[in-house]
Amino acid sequence: GVNWYMLQSELNSNLNGIFFNDAFTGFIAGSKGKILKTTNSGINWLNLPNGSNIAAILKPIVFINYETGFVAGDQYLKTTNGGNNWTVLSGSGIDIYFPSSLTGYRTGGSGIITKSTNGGINWIVQNGNVSNNLNSIFFINDDNGYAVGDGGAITKTTNGGINWIPQTKISGNDLNSIYFINASTGYISGNFGTILRTTNGGLVFVSSTTGSVPENFSLSQNYPNPFNSSTVIKYEIKEPSEIELKIFNIEGKELITLVREYQFAGSYEILFDASDLNSGIYFYSLFKNNVLTETRKLTLIK
Repeated sequence: GVNWYMLQSELNSNLNGIFFNDAFTGFIAGSKGKILKTTNSGINWLNLPNGSNIAAILKPIVFINYETGFVAGDQYLKTTNGGNNWTVLSGSGIDIYFPSSLTGYRTGGSGIITKSTNGGINWIVQNGNVSNNLNSIFFINDDNGYAVGDGGAITKTTNGGINWIPQTKISGNDLNSIYFINASTGYISGNFGTILRTTNGGLVFVSSTTGSVPENFSLSQNYPNPFNSSTVIKYEIKEPSEIELKIFNIEGKELITLVREYQFAGSYEILFDASDLNSGIYFYSLFKNNVLTETRKLTLIK
């Protein structure tokens, strides 16, 4: 990613989704029903006939193996021969993701999520329990997944989509994409430069603003409080420091370390998922270079 080179598609359509099976073979989906394929690392692109509506805006494109792939958007398409032929199926979707060859998920408007357990042939509607458009979905494993969308919406499942739990909003900006590089580390990107990061599989998502330097170290009251399932904790640090943010029970026993890393001066917001804790009163403390700076109380009600 140090250097980027402009390649020619020979099209003037918007190109919205890209997927590579390997270093040579890749696909792009775009507006006006366009699907492109390369077999030489993007040097040349072939415009594939696919039967979609000429006005269709196609967005995400994914392959579950070298032969079987899907495109979502205004229309829903499937190929079983490496993109040579495409079948237009019923339905549409904003994003599509297959954790395995048989199990797939699509997101849509008004918090709708659909799931397939037979390789995309049939889809069952699930409720994401949010009202926003869901723009991106990703599963860490068979059970644990996240979907993100407009207005800062984040919803989570821990049972393969049977139930979806909306998370407290850490940002009001539209969230456009979520991706995990492994079981622990994941990122969410959104409008107006929004980037959220987790290093513990989604237990905590961190948002930082380092443009202005705070005058002091401070720890704000979490919101909402009391809360059910998830809450946001904000703190500020005035100089680069080793920072720890920890959760304690009412007896003072340390339960969880939410943050343990070197951080630059700035303001930070933490989305804390407390779904594994019991109802009760807890305390959260901010440490700077192993020195306690402040403690506040939070109340979890289920």
